[in-house]
Amino acid sequence: MNYKLILLEQREEVDFLFKEKIIAREKLKEFQPLISSRLIKVVSGIRRCGKSVLIHHALRESKIPYAYVNFDDERLLGIKASDLNDIFETLMQIYPGVTTYYFDEIQNVLGWELFVNRLKRQGLHIYVTGSNAKLLSKELATHLTGRHLELELMPFSFREFLAYHDISPQTSLTSSKIAQVKKYFEKYFENGGFPEVVAGEQPGIYLRTLFDNIMMRDIVARYHLRYPNELKELGRYILGHPGMRFTYNSLNKTFKVKSVHTLQKYIAYLKETYLVYELLQFDFKKKERLKKPRKLYPCDIGIHRALGMESYQGEGRRLELMILSCLVNSAQSVYYGEVSSSEIDFITEKNGKVTSLIQSCYSIKDIETMQREIKALEKGAKHFHCTNLLV
Repeated sequence: MNYKLILLEQREEVDFLFKEKIIAREKLKEFQPLISSRLIKVVSGIRRCGKSVLIHHALRESKIPYAYVNFDDERLLGIKASDLNDIFETLMQIYPGVTTYYFDEIQNVLGWELFVNRLKRQGLHIYVTGSNAKLLSKELATHLTGRHLELELMPFSFREFLAYHDISPQTSLTSSKIAQVKKYFEKYFENGGFPEVVAGEQPGIYLRTLFDNIMMRDIVARYHLRYPNELKELGRYILGHPGMRFTYNSLNKTFKVKSVHTLQKYIAYLKETYLVYELLQFDFKKKERLKKPRKLYPCDIGIHRALGMESYQGEGRRLELMILSCLVNSAQSVYYGEVSSSEIDFITEKNGKVTSLIQSCYSIKDIETMQREIKALEKGAKHFHCTNLLV
């Protein structure tokens, strides 16, 4: 295999990428201080959310020369750990003298963590991206415990979406800018924040294709599943029904999968590939959280719209998704809650203390609705000892 040609072409692709519009992700501020660390830097997240660009951007901003290889390249399919040293030697030829190496989607190579660990022991700076939480965490925990720093990335937030369109929330807005923000809100509310969609790709086709790729390449092929349609049907249902409360037994009655254990594995695969986020019901006793019904949310409004049924795509559900994406990006744990039959949409917790109670409500014109939301928060404030309440 001509590694040199492949790696040179990959370098050209990156150079071409930076001729297009690149915005500074909010996570860039978190990531830049990590650059000086000798630990391995890992960025994880769903496919196509911008992980690769984040690292390229951070290294270029810091004026650090680096070597790069993208293992999510069909020409590198089938690469084994024993081939990694040949690739490394080729990188040294193309990028002579560099001490920083960036391995994109290296999780595709079985045994990659041993190779990366060896390079770290040699004093090299290593950056890694991956789109499967389980594979990354398992391999990192086994061989790189205490030797890595990890950052999780999501599709564009609304703030990042505005930045792409040259609107800064920090500046005072004129009437015309306010009108623009409203227009862009509607667009984000329809199509979500995957970078390619924001840049102009047709959302329906692009996001359905992305879903199929994740299903087949990252789950079915990796875990050798015998019934891929069963998994895809479940995935479509969950992505199309954000905030659905469930137990594994109740969901299995709907889908009649082989067993509850199989259903649990399917949902674990969806979470590991960052397609869905799971919310547990908050309880001060951690064991109790695992016994209660859970909620699942899609990772992005756009992918929900592309795969969900129109009858379940109301503004209220999408607003919940938008709020959740902001909360997941914060350095807090997120739950939902229930107090005396009143539901609280989101509860945030940090260091064992409830920090906020949040109700998502698309419209408060109806007095009954507003009273119901406030009553739930009042109950929650007393029960969870929290005074930071928001509708």
